[in-house]
Amino acid sequence: MAKVQIEVNEGRELVITEKASHKTKHKFYAVGMHMKRDDKLESIATIMKELESNAYWLLWSLVEVRDYNTNVAVLNMAGLDAALKQRGVRGYKELRDKKLVLKVKRSHYMINPDFIKPDFNVFNECKLVWDKLVLGGEK
Repeated sequence: MAKVQIEVNEGRELVITEKASHKTKHKFYAVGMHMKRDDKLESIATIMKELESNAYWLLWSLVEVRDYNTNVAVLNMAGLDAALKQRGVRGYKELRDKKLVLKVKRSHYMINPDFIKPDFNVFNECKLVWDKLVLGGEK
């Protein structure tokens, strides 16, 4: 162990704090760089540019209310007016077809963890759940 000698001027106080070597929960939306779709690697930026306005609206509505630990968002479309409800239905169809969002159960949607990252500490668990959803079909 190395020894460090520190001189502190009279009337001053030395304060040492400890900081974790990594973040346990990010405070921002982490968007992936690339995502495998239809056996090819695609840029997330390209995928986002291709989204129609309904899908784009629904995606960010889901991201806004998602749980960082599960990547699941609860959005009750029954509470929306008819125009927004129709927007959600059209947007979901596109997001589902592009494998960006899948319905887990009524009003519960899971965002693909390769697309929008969950808490970094639970990525593998979220990825397993996503893969089961994709293989087993949505609810």
